[in-house]
Amino acid sequence: MTGRSIQTANRCRWLRTAAATLGIVAASLALAIGFATDRVGAETSAPPADAYLGTDACTKTCHKQERKQFLADVHSKSDRSAPGHLKGCEACHGPAKAHKEAVDADDEDLKMQSPAKASGAPLTRTCAPCHSKTVNVVRFESTAHAGEGIGCRDCHAVHQDKPTDHKLKQRANELCLSCHKAQNAEFRANAHHPLFEGRIDCVDCHDPHGGAEPAMIKQDLDRLCTSCHPEKRGPFLYEHGPNVDQMEDGCLTCHKPHGSALDKLAKLSGRGLCVQCHTDIVTDGSHRDPRRAGTCWQNGCHARIHGSQNHPLFLF
Repeated sequence: MTGRSIQTANRCRWLRTAAATLGIVAASLALAIGFATDRVGAETSAPPADAYLGTDACTKTCHKQERKQFLADVHSKSDRSAPGHLKGCEACHGPAKAHKEAVDADDEDLKMQSPAKASGAPLTRTCAPCHSKTVNVVRFESTAHAGEGIGCRDCHAVHQDKPTDHKLKQRANELCLSCHKAQNAEFRANAHHPLFEGRIDCVDCHDPHGGAEPAMIKQDLDRLCTSCHPEKRGPFLYEHGPNVDQMEDGCLTCHKPHGSALDKLAKLSGRGLCVQCHTDIVTDGSHRDPRRAGTCWQNGCHARIHGSQNHPLFLF
């Protein structure tokens, strides 16, 4: 890749990054305003304190079957001094007084929230007041999960008999892979990150509740990769690829993130991996000698492919 093409690629990448950042900021502001408006509206129209009857009124009179299970549930342990709308059954289902009156009057409108029937953003906003340390609603609503209509209950079971970490419906990795089937297959490839071996988890790289980076990863891709592979980070006297920001996709220019049929999770075999960028080596014919027909880094030539302290062509 020539110096001019590198400069052009970097300029294009900077423009794309700037445009994407402005778009995210604008979307976040719009969501924040909308959410703030919803919260203000909710607060100004909040039911009076006597609209809440408490968990005992709900579970001793009518919902007796749910009582034992709920009292053993972490959701029943909310601060007893908290206002009615933030504790017990009514924290999620709304004030019970109107519901009881509707039941007594055989009203078809039971005047009760049903999180089980909600999805996506509305459901997330029901859970967020208590889980604000875990979920930033504005950020979550800009994620791919929210865009697909996925909400808290798609992963978490509120009234689950057997407790799991974070009340997940399944073990975390199994839960992720039940939807992400392509990644499930990749983790079973010949070369793969050791997910099934128990040495890595999906959430080590991804934030399921939202992240500023693509694919909901927790931080900049190359920093994320080198947090586990520090020997590839440098600094090197002679840098290559992601270390000098010349590869648009960073580590993913050469590697697949979950698994590959090729060694070292490579995207392409042989020299095909290198000639994605180094097209001049193909056109000038300097590497047509059959003795140089193998992979660029495994033939004893460009051995220090991530960077070298000794040679500008990473020969040693």
